[in-house]
Amino acid sequence: MKITIPGYKIEHLIAEGGTASVYLAVQESLQRHVAIKLLRKFENPEQLSRFLNEGQIIASLNHRNVINIHDIGATSDGRPYICMEYLEGGDLDARIPKKVDPQDALQWLEALGNCLDFVHRKGIIHRDIKPGNILFHKDGTPILTDFGTAKQQESDARLTMDGRAFGSPYYISPEQAASKELDRRTDIYSLGIVLYEMLTGNKPYKGDSHIETIVAHMSDPLPVLPHELLRYRTLIHKMIAKSPDDRFTSAAEMVRFVQQLRMPVKKKPRRMTWAPAGALAAVLGVGGAVLTGLWMIPGRNEHPATPVMTKSEAVIPESTPVTVEMPSPEPVDPVKETPVAASNNEQVIEALLSQAAAALEEYRLTTPENNNAYHYYQRILELHPQHEEAIRGKNRIADAYADLAERKLDQYDYEAARRHLHRGLAIQPDNRRLQALQKKSNIGKLLSQADTALKERRLTRPKNNNAYYYYQKILELYPGHRQALEGITGIADAYGDLAESKLDKFNYVAAKEYLNRGLEIQPDNARLQELQKNTNAFRDAPGRIWKKIKAPFS
Repeated sequence: MKITIPGYKIEHLIAEGGTASVYLAVQESLQRHVAIKLLRKFENPEQLSRFLNEGQIIASLNHRNVINIHDIGATSDGRPYICMEYLEGGDLDARIPKKVDPQDALQWLEALGNCLDFVHRKGIIHRDIKPGNILFHKDGTPILTDFGTAKQQESDARLTMDGRAFGSPYYISPEQAASKELDRRTDIYSLGIVLYEMLTGNKPYKGDSHIETIVAHMSDPLPVLPHELLRYRTLIHKMIAKSPDDRFTSAAEMVRFVQQLRMPVKKKPRRMTWAPAGALAAVLGVGGAVLTGLWMIPGRNEHPATPVMTKSEAVIPESTPVTVEMPSPEPVDPVKETPVAASNNEQVIEALLSQAAAALEEYRLTTPENNNAYHYYQRILELHPQHEEAIRGKNRIADAYADLAERKLDQYDYEAARRHLHRGLAIQPDNRRLQALQKKSNIGKLLSQADTALKERRLTRPKNNNAYYYYQKILELYPGHRQALEGITGIADAYGDLAESKLDKFNYVAAKEYLNRGLEIQPDNARLQELQKNTNAFRDAPGRIWKKIKAPFS
């Protein structure tokens, strides 16, 4: 069947799906190759809507790892098409059979994670992450495409059991398979399945039918990794946990974990030299600690205080990664170190870095005492005040607390969020993300207090414990805050309701009092102004009495 699209010369078919085909074409005006996705047929308006929705979503995104869209139109016989950039590097599906080098896999994962974080912040869930939807520029940059099943988060994010809307059964999340409401964590799950396949060359869940595969995602245990890939186990388990609550809370949190995992293990050439017995003993002491895994760090006991927490606050947060130990980097034999003070310090720093990394992974951020990431990085900075890796480590601790706080804010747990923020700011007071989240947590708590006061009719009294007081505090922090302004209107409306109830009982003194209170906070409220005219008993009472008389006969 010949396809005619004005301004384009169709060359050949690239790929074909259930309802759409992708063609390589030349855009004649610019003489460049493009990919044209053509909707071949549609059986109901929903399919057409989903196709056009894809074009609109892609057009709303501008990210280096999201495919570019050039045009949306229709063929000469009325079939809609989307014209996109043509990527010469093929898709991930073609690269997986050869197995992907772990470093390449982590590099692509980091790029795609940043891309997903951008997409999620735009309020969009992709819902169909799979190797076939990950393409490559000829320079090797991974590109996310095919937003045909994507949804805006504020819209109905449920997935029908209609196969046309269903994500690929090999990469579908348990909640997506169960047709539950979806959030950004469903994309993290699918990307985790893709990572497993990149590293092993196999799909972790594969039944004899699509239904069996889908059931396996929901009920089968987490897959086992080969021994040589064990260091990636925590990452994968945190991405493909059955419950969304056990996964990374955001793509940004996942990216930070990947960045830490990608950090190279520093190995320096060693040479044997003779030294006095005392110095050699010190080195052997460190070596023994390396071999046993029990670090007895020499040096003075004084060190900067860890941020103080109560015993209850020291509990590892519920967002702690799945407790699976990652294999430590291969320990080097400290006996071969040059036994001089500088070399000894380097060994101690390497040991501390290893301990800090393990503590950070297990979310032992500032607790328990003397066995947490902050403690180890502080000890490194005592030995080497400008140590870049230790400084970056402290930054990651602050970011981890920001992630935990953000999760608690999403759950409206403002007290827990503020505890995490307090700890993070104790480490990095000028962290802008923590500062912004602290402002958000303060506003969140005030909104909650205001809403409760409004429901309990504590409108403007008692002093400093009423809805108006809390909304005003929000406006001090965030002038023009929409919910606070709407809340004040709600208070005025509540006073209007109270006034009307008093007018119905001919209690004009009480009605006038309520109206005055409402007009104090919102003088231009039209409803209150109109009701104020009714507080004249001689003018209002006869009509109100007549209405009561007529009511039974209405």
